[in-house]
Amino acid sequence: MNLMKLRNNLTIILILVGMIISARADSTALHNYNDDPNLSLAMEYDIGETTHRSKANRELAEKYYLEYLKKDIPSFQKARIYIRLGVLYSVGSDPKRGIKPDYEKAQKYLEKALEFEPERIDPVTIMARTLLASLPIIPAEERIRKRLDIYGWLCSLDDSKYEELWLPLEPNQEQILRGSFKQLQNLVPSLKRCEAKNIVSSASSKPNREELLLVIIQRFPNEEIADMARQKLKLPADKVADEALASLDGEFDAAKITDNNVQENLESQVIEIAEDTSPIEQSVDSSVLADAVDTNSESRAVWIIYPIIICTLIAGSSLLYITKRRK
Repeated sequence: MNLMKLRNNLTIILILVGMIISARADSTALHNYNDDPNLSLAMEYDIGETTHRSKANRELAEKYYLEYLKKDIPSFQKARIYIRLGVLYSVGSDPKRGIKPDYEKAQKYLEKALEFEPERIDPVTIMARTLLASLPIIPAEERIRKRLDIYGWLCSLDDSKYEELWLPLEPNQEQILRGSFKQLQNLVPSLKRCEAKNIVSSASSKPNREELLLVIIQRFPNEEIADMARQKLKLPADKVADEALASLDGEFDAAKITDNNVQENLESQVIEIAEDTSPIEQSVDSSVLADAVDTNSESRAVWIIYPIIICTLIAGSSLLYITKRRK
């Protein structure tokens, strides 16, 4: 128990450090390269982009984003805007202020983003795919299968894909920035490990756990996720549930304070969702993309911490469901 508490405390400390470091990289996922007035206003009202949180207003942000989208802008910029809109209506909501999530609208915006950029790779498009597969309006088992698709996609990524399929920040960008390349190298393997852990934990909590775990093994026999699933199959179902609760307990506490866009209201949002739907996996807004030409120790730390932030949010909502089932 002491070891568990120590691990939990270390997780919380790591995430806090990551939040502090990433503050310097805020807003770099969206560039107003032409100083467009509508985009300036949208970013000013967007809780994930504004430097004045008291001015955040989801409806006004949406209004000016949609006005900006009427203009002739590149596909990469359209995708980044639609991702911001999808985030605003999912993890960027604020139930304490009466701003509830609208997952149908979030789904529409995220799908639109991937229509414009179905292949190119960037932390924001990775986030869009992860979030789309985790929306609570999707039935529980379908969510697991969609997240397995995302896991398979993450397994397919490598350095050559980053160099070939990078997503620009500005129209005249001729090649991927060295810093962005290093960030993807750090992000993807770490996120892949986090997704494996959370997919297996989620599958293990379902009544047809054996079927789902076997699907994981059959799809990815040589990947780490298959080893995790094989280990779960060696244990009785009740012991699996106990282990899931133990491993997610501290991560749920950490999830309450991770995302700087929603850290003040995450707990109430997750609890509210849990009352309305069965098991939930949430993803976090990743509105940071460092645009430095070189990668220093701080930017490396941001992208080591980033997947932890995503996975703790997903793990936290999964814990609520497991706890509810055990009651």
